[in-house]
Amino acid sequence: MLVKSADTPESIIAHEWVHMVQGTLEYFRGFRLLYVPLAEGLAEFVTKELYPDHVVKYPAGYELVATLIASVPEVIGELLQLNHLPLIPEDVDTILASAHVRSYSRDLIARMTDEIRDSIRTANEVGIDDPTFVTLGEEVRAWKFILDRRFDRIRDRLDEAIKAWFEEDDKKG
Repeated sequence: MLVKSADTPESIIAHEWVHMVQGTLEYFRGFRLLYVPLAEGLAEFVTKELYPDHVVKYPAGYELVATLIASVPEVIGELLQLNHLPLIPEDVDTILASAHVRSYSRDLIARMTDEIRDSIRTANEVGIDDPTFVTLGEEVRAWKFILDRRFDRIRDRLDEAIKAWFEEDDKKG
C-alpha cells in the first residue's frame, strides 16, 4: 500500500488494508449493490475496533456487518473471503424468490438471469472462482451470503441496515 501523505490517519490506512485483505473489487458508483456495504462495512468495523475514535463513514454498512458479527462471530472470516463463496446456478432462483432482496437488486439480476446462470455453470466447469468471471458475481455472492439461514433470527435487523444503505445511496444521488 502506498501512502502519499505522512499525515494520513492510521485509521484510514487500516480501513484500506482491510480492503486489500478482502481483495475488494472496484465498483461503479452508479450501481447500488449489496456487495458494497458488506465490503465497506467490514472495513469500517475492523477500523472502529482498532481505532475507537474512528468516524464511521458508512454507518449502514457498519451496522450491517456489526449485526452479522454479533450474531455469528466467525462470519468475519467469511466476509474476508466473500469473493470466493461458491455459486451454483440455482442460487439465482433463490435470490429472486426471496422477499428480502431489494427491488433494485432483484431487477438487475432478473434482467440477466440466463447469462448469470450460464456464467456460473461455465466458471464451475473450468474451475474459475474469480468473481468478475460470473456476470454480477459479486452481487450474487453478496445476496447468497446475506440470505443464509444462519441469519434468519436477525433478519429484521439485517433488512433495516440494507434498507438504510439503499436510502443513503439514493440521497447521495
